Amino acid sequence: MDTRLNNFDLIRLLAATQVVVFHSVAHLGLDLVGDNPLVVFFQALPGVPIFFFISGFVVSLAWERSRSVSHYGKNRFLRIYPALWMCSIIAFGSAIIIGDIHPPIEQLVPWLLAQFSIGQFYNPEFLRSYGVGVLNGSLWTIPVELQFYIALPLLYPLFAESQSNAKLIALIILFLAFNQLGLYFKTSGYENLFWTKLYHITVIPYMYMFLIGVLLQRNIQRLRSFLERRFLLWLLIFICAVFTAKWAGLRVGTNGPNPFLVVIMDLFIASAAFSFPKLSDRLLRRNDLSYGVYLYHMVIVNVVIELGIAHQTGFWIVMLGTFLLAWLSWRQIERPAMRLKKRSIHPQMATD
Repeated sequence: MDTRLNNFDLIRLLAATQVVVFHSVAHLGLDLVGDNPLVVFFQALPGVPIFFFISGFVVSLAWERSRSVSHYGKNRFLRIYPALWMCSIIAFGSAIIIGDIHPPIEQLVPWLLAQFSIGQFYNPEFLRSYGVGVLNGSLWTIPVELQFYIALPLLYPLFAESQSNAKLIALIILFLAFNQLGLYFKTSGYENLFWTKLYHITVIPYMYMFLIGVLLQRNIQRLRSFLERRFLLWLLIFICAVFTAKWAGLRVGTNGPNPFLVVIMDLFIASAAFSFPKLSDRLLRRNDLSYGVYLYHMVIVNVVIELGIAHQTGFWIVMLGTFLLAWLSWRQIERPAMRLKKRSIHPQMATD
């Protein structure tokens, strides 16, 4: 199996679209029929856990192929920050022009420092009156992703030299326990505590999702016969798992889905990535819009809400505006930045 040929760009775009649709529905006063099988299936593929899994697969491979820590760090920086900074500037500009906000300097400076570093979850008081009350709430995942990048080189020596998967699986189980502990506090009346909120913007509750991606990446050749060109089989398995979980009352379609569903979903995603592996390139022509779609959709949602456009008209404005900005971000910011990446000692995957 040539891991450079895959459909991860297409899968991430679909995952980002799932996030756009459900965020738009939630904020624009729309309604989805929850019992519709297609809605249930689409809801059962939550974008954020899919991003974290793919990130574990792709970034661990990029780390293995990096010449040095500085080489790895520069490539990660170029993938995240140029597009993120431009999005933050556009979001802030739209809030000033459309929302007529007047940020006090003592709140503005900390917010700017947070947006341009690793605190994108921070939302100051002067933005509470604009749009949904948060300038770009989806960006809470950026600090988590950056923590993945930092944690990976620190964790890799624990299992990199071993031919066995035992240590890596043990880490997955450990972080899964932390994930379940966080969910317990979140659903037991402690969700508004400062420490609970802080915990859920750290890497700890989501690390097991990332490490499952690492585990599959390190064993992809062994699993080839179970995944490659088995898309329809894994689709059927996943559908059965979703509706079984729904019937059993398990968590479906959230950023903290049932771990059983996470494993089945990740195997399904891996099979989709390596079944018909040229499909993504044929459809997207190496244009990776997923990051831009994720970055900009809440910017457009806030604009639509501030202008008083809701329901279906607002929904389609969000969809069209998001994909237009994502395309511009890819062409003008992301692709030029990625051309500055240092080459690895081996050919890289197109998605790293």
